[in-house]
Amino acid sequence: MTGVPSQPDDMRPGRSIVLDMGRARPVRRRPWMLRRALVAAVLGCLALLGWIVATEWLQPTGVGYLLYAAHDRLWLPLWSWLWLRVDYWSLLWFGPFAVLLLLALSEFLGFGTPLRRLQVAALRYGLRHNGMRALIAFQQVLGWKRGHEGLLVAVIDSELRQAETQAKAAIEAGRAQDMTMLCRMTVGLAYLRANAPLAQTRCAEQHLLVAMLDRDKGADLRAELRRIWGDETADKVETMTMIPDAAIPAAASGLSMPGRAPEELALLTLGVVHRAILSQPDAASAWFTQWALQRYRTDMPRPDLARSEGLIDFEFWAAICERALIVRARPGWLAKLLPGVDMDRPLGEVAAIAMARQPLAIGRMESK
Repeated sequence: MTGVPSQPDDMRPGRSIVLDMGRARPVRRRPWMLRRALVAAVLGCLALLGWIVATEWLQPTGVGYLLYAAHDRLWLPLWSWLWLRVDYWSLLWFGPFAVLLLLALSEFLGFGTPLRRLQVAALRYGLRHNGMRALIAFQQVLGWKRGHEGLLVAVIDSELRQAETQAKAAIEAGRAQDMTMLCRMTVGLAYLRANAPLAQTRCAEQHLLVAMLDRDKGADLRAELRRIWGDETADKVETMTMIPDAAIPAAASGLSMPGRAPEELALLTLGVVHRAILSQPDAASAWFTQWALQRYRTDMPRPDLARSEGLIDFEFWAAICERALIVRARPGWLAKLLPGVDMDRPLGEVAAIAMARQPLAIGRMESK
């Protein structure tokens, strides 16, 4: 799964999820005790008023007169009108309203999240049954603009991760996979977070997944993303994700110069992977080799490369390119005769890491 840093300036040294697990997450603290005290006070006041009226504890003058008058002239006529309008059927509406009120009250007091779970279930049902446009239109009717649909985006992100995992498993197994759900969630995320660079990088990654498994749906998704982002943003993304073969060596040599945006480096990595899948595994090998040489240098830390690795599933794409190298390096008759024979020879990122660490090992030997 893709691990996205919680803060843009996160200076974590690697892409290990163990480091993410050890980092404290921001927690929104709610005043549960204050809420419970206020609700208890309101219920206590209502019970006290009912007891005063029932026992006629106050004198029917002054404040007592106002209380009794409100009970006799407001409450009793309203209750009688509701009850006698169509007999007891007139109060059927109160049943679901009372249930929702109790669910909201329990969540407000911190005794559970039943209402939020109901919302999530409804959103999941709508998303899985092609209700994306209806949900977005409903939120626009409520006056919520882009950037304020936190719960909907969280549910879309969860569904997108599930569809992404299934697509990657299909690629690794070499089998077909329905890309409808992945395309649908990608379009929803692109629309709701159209101006966010992180969302654009993630949508570009999903487009590459779809294109690998279904070219027709990949073309349709590309056209839909271009419609949502606009020509200027789409051209900027496609310039890096559809990098020509001749430009890859120059881009790889440019990795030695720090300071580039992590989103740009991640998009360039996706573009290199795309070219490797089509026709240029050697170019991908040069890219990942240079990446590892710069990434694991001990004299110059590269947090920009570390952050860009967290924006995409860097390990998955490196493995895809390495597989392309292995398949090309093994002839068909050799693969049948000695299956896995070339797996013992380090390629791609594995070899580059060894090359990056080799000078350090030699230096230690000379010092001894």
